[in-house]
Amino acid sequence: MHAVGGGLGAVVADHDDRVANRDEGGGQHEPAEHVGVAGGDEMGLLTELLSYELPENQAWRAVAIEAPPGRGDLAAALVLFMDRAIDFYAAALPLVAGSFADRELPRRQQERNRERGTGPQLALQGSADYLRGWQQSGHLDAAADPYAIAVALCGGALMYAWTEQLAGAGQVRGGRDGLIRALIGSVAGPYMTKSAP
Repeated sequence: MHAVGGGLGAVVADHDDRVANRDEGGGQHEPAEHVGVAGGDEMGLLTELLSYELPENQAWRAVAIEAPPGRGDLAAALVLFMDRAIDFYAAALPLVAGSFADRELPRRQQERNRERGTGPQLALQGSADYLRGWQQSGHLDAAADPYAIAVALCGGALMYAWTEQLAGAGQVRGGRDGLIRALIGSVAGPYMTKSAP
């Protein structure tokens, strides 16, 4: 892992290290500077990494396929959702932290996100859409606000990842599993229907 103070150059190097470690078994993967980023645009690289390339992001997005709305148990699906969200934020935070080393970089990242239709708000919207699917299937009460629940669950995942990275393991009451279950029970639990198909 490279130091936060290294800026986006460290992000590129960190990504390449992660890819190398992941692919030691003989897998092929291009270094980050060659992945859909024209002219060595580091902000474009950061956008690509956070939006598409991180395996943790791909795994989080796969929850909609692995635990589709209306099939199975909503509580179990949300446990999987939260677990994957924590993994994503734990992987993303060091990448994003590097962009805050320079005050100009966050502004450029905002511009890039506006131009490309990317950004963290898409995680909230995608999560709300996922919850809305459960609502439409009758597993989540009509009175529930899927967007508010998505913000709470994503925010909880982000704070867990942030706390673990800055304070170390064991600093969140109940640990990872305890927090996931308590948050789901508090935020979504009251709206989970007992007579869901």
